[in-house]
Amino acid sequence: MIRRPPRSTLFPYTTLFRSDGFFTIPAAKIVGPKGKIYGVDVDANAIERLHLKADEARIDVFLETRVAEAETTIFCKKCADIIFYGTVLHDFRDPIKVLKNTADMLAPSGKIGRASCRERV
Repeated sequence: MIRRPPRSTLFPYTTLFRSDGFFTIPAAKIVGPKGKIYGVDVDANAIERLHLKADEARIDVFLETRVAEAETTIFCKKCADIIFYGTVLHDFRDPIKVLKNTADMLAPSGKIGRASCRERV
């Protein structure tokens, strides 16, 4: 069930490479039913897979997604407790713009996180 709860925001960007909920589903379990998840990806299929996996995992959290670039996306002003990138900054077209958007969305006591996963052979 996806619903609109009060504050407590986690903002993971879904990635171009693992946009199937790899980071987003565990994050949703962490923030729980009072949390919010915002996600953005340039690939509409990735966003669709994310919603399917969220439904399959029965995630009870507010989930808003957009098919767009992180460089042009601001979901909210000063509302995010955590902004998490599931990709490295140099993979963005304009990493400086992404960081400026991050600053606009990050709450005064907010944190930024990043993870980079590489498949091992």
